[in-house]
Amino acid sequence: MLESNLSRAWWILIVTTICTALFTVAQRLVQPGANFTPVQMVDYLASVTFFLLFWKAKKGRLPRRLRNLLPMAYAVFFVLINDGYYFSVWPLVGDNVGYAFGVLTPGALLYLRPTRFVPFLLANHVAICAIIFQKNDGLEPTVSAIFGATICVMVAVVSNVINYRMKFAQLEKTALVARRNQELAASNLNLLEMSERMDEMMAMTAHDLRGPLFGIASLCEIEKENPLWKQPEHAEFLEMVGQSAARMGELVNKMVEDYAARNNALTGITLEPCDLVETLSEAVRQIRPLAQGKDIELSLVPFPARAPAEANDEALERVFGNLLSNAIKYSPTGSRVEVVIQHQDAKWICEVRDEGPGVPEEERATLFDKLRTGSNLPTSGEQSSGLGLYSARKLVESMKGSITFVPRPEGGSIFRVTLNAAAPEVNGANGN
Repeated sequence: MLESNLSRAWWILIVTTICTALFTVAQRLVQPGANFTPVQMVDYLASVTFFLLFWKAKKGRLPRRLRNLLPMAYAVFFVLINDGYYFSVWPLVGDNVGYAFGVLTPGALLYLRPTRFVPFLLANHVAICAIIFQKNDGLEPTVSAIFGATICVMVAVVSNVINYRMKFAQLEKTALVARRNQELAASNLNLLEMSERMDEMMAMTAHDLRGPLFGIASLCEIEKENPLWKQPEHAEFLEMVGQSAARMGELVNKMVEDYAARNNALTGITLEPCDLVETLSEAVRQIRPLAQGKDIELSLVPFPARAPAEANDEALERVFGNLLSNAIKYSPTGSRVEVVIQHQDAKWICEVRDEGPGVPEEERATLFDKLRTGSNLPTSGEQSSGLGLYSARKLVESMKGSITFVPRPEGGSIFRVTLNAAAPEVNGANGN
């Protein structure tokens, strides 16, 4: 409210000073030899003083106590100086123009506390009526002037009270909204913390379940060749167990991917020397049962003996699990998926190549975006969450690497992951 008062009083000062200057110029044109009246002298000197005070208040150079009193002080000056104009130009103007302007302007435009401003208005009105009565310009003019002045001060009082209450109610409403927003923000923060804790628990649980589930699926594939399971009813039971474990493994993978994506992959990931050959071989071993289920040949293009990279085993497992899962998901039956590792310029380049439909050119720019699902459909009705590639990109970037898509000239896709080679192992890797 104080800032609004200061701003409004500042503009009233500017406008009234301009009007006073124009009045003075007009007076000089009508009466070239006229001197400044005492009221005009006081008006100009006080206006200059208030200009300086308001300027200091706007710049924050005015003591807080004086700054708080400034709007009320200016309102008192404004009323009193217009009282002076009222009596000094009364013979020219006639009725109570100056008085009306003096009491109505601050009463209607400034947010002054009624308990302070209204008593001043009433005291000033009593003084004005006494002066009018003392002038004794005749009964009719005196009664008319007192009646007009009384009407003006009543309107000023009502305007002041209504204006102040409306502004005060608005400020209370704003403060109430601010308090409720703070309470909502605090509640939202608590809910967010609870959600994050739940997410973390789910991710940890999912991560712990993933290995055993894929192990069950792989074991079922191996046990199919065991003569003990050759009987039809046993083989069907084993098939159901393997399929259920694989489906649950996919679901758990999606939970882990979703958590990683919503938390910008891995927070505070630790980089250390990791053997890409070992990690990719394990990823291929775990995903092979899915490839065999679609009659897809999953092959490792001759790897170097070792491929030490600055990475994170858990992150690598997720990245290549996603890429291999996608490759199998979108590859037709009887096709081939290849995994390649190459060394180039102190970096390891790992590629997952498939013979699927590839990615349409118009979809490549958003290929790694969150919740992005392309127009291609999985070849066996598998589900796509739109988080796999997004999660893979975040994980690779957290390992200071890069992941890109390259279309295969003969058809299909190549997903290329580039990682920094581990410094102590670079020379040894070059010798392979």
